[in-house]
Amino acid sequence: MRQRIPVTIERVKRLWPPWVGARVFRRTIFVREGVPLTRKFLAHELCHVLQRERLGWRFLGAYLLGWAGAGFSYEMNPLEVEAREAERDPWFLAWADDLLAEKRG
Repeated sequence: MRQRIPVTIERVKRLWPPWVGARVFRRTIFVREGVPLTRKFLAHELCHVLQRERLGWRFLGAYLLGWAGAGFSYEMNPLEVEAREAERDPWFLAWADDLLAEKRG
């Protein structure tokens, strides 16, 4: 069963690699300035937060292995496939809506 956890959203000037819009570290989503914070985008990143919670210190290794196993394809990386599915998942979208409302609040 999925469970919401406390998440922080921080805007930053730069991320590595420079073309990424966001990076998850523990329970913080770092979003590059200028990147629109939409519910779909946030649902995707929230999925990464839960992946990080589930995998713990193994997240980075799982991400890199998934990327390599998918022929170095970002789109086919299993963790990215799961995060893209979250973009249409009502549970993740509701969580994203609540966080966006808090930020506006």
